[in-house]
Amino acid sequence: MLKNIIQKFKKRRLYIQLYKNNVAIKDIDTQKNHQSASEIPFNNDRLLIADFNKAVTFYKTTFKQLNLINFNTKALIHQKEMNKNGLSEVEIRVIEEVFERVGLKSIYISDLEKDLNDKEIENYFKIIQSKN
Repeated sequence: MLKNIIQKFKKRRLYIQLYKNNVAIKDIDTQKNHQSASEIPFNNDRLLIADFNKAVTFYKTTFKQLNLINFNTKALIHQKEMNKNGLSEVEIRVIEEVFERVGLKSIYISDLEKDLNDKEIENYFKIIQSKN
């Protein structure tokens, strides 16, 4: 029982990469990587998240199965596809809303087209920490 309580409050930092109907998650502190693909598409030709409810269901299920959400989870979310010329304000709001429903309270969204190295990821988490 004590282990479950400790797990709920353990600090967790996640780097989440969004792809078409797919997600890659890296736990920064344990260096564990996870990947999951949705059997039900939720994108369309223009948007990575076109069907909000299907996306929420997929992400919630994935995070619950992997036991990745607790009260102290902070996340850097990086949309890796369908982000040419950056994300619109509406696309950013959709991502925020989806992941709030998943259970993330502290997030930062990146729409950079380039891959982030470990140092850049750590710098983003410093920004996230300073916001709280």
